[in-house]
Amino acid sequence: MAPFHNSPKNKRDAEATQTRILRAAEELFVRHGFDGTRIDAIAEAARSNKRMIYVYFGNKEQLYLEVLKRNFEKVIPLARLVDPAQTPTEQATTVISHYFRYL
Repeated sequence: MAPFHNSPKNKRDAEATQTRILRAAEELFVRHGFDGTRIDAIAEAARSNKRMIYVYFGNKEQLYLEVLKRNFEKVIPLARLVDPAQTPTEQATTVISHYFRYL
């Protein structure tokens, strides 16, 4: 058997697998919550296997945190829309309003 090489194709496959896992996890976490989502279901929806989830993300909690992190990264630019002259309540309202428009 030929040795495993970390070729560009393998790297692309790994990135594609991670992306599929993250997308499937996000959808299932939204639909069923953290406790109601099973690793088996994520693996099946991602067309992957449980082992790859553990290799790339460690465990379900780490995968959940990565899903949250990626979504927060989409929202962080909304903070630039905040007027420093606004009260904290007004700033929060501005960010939340823009966030709901984003969703």
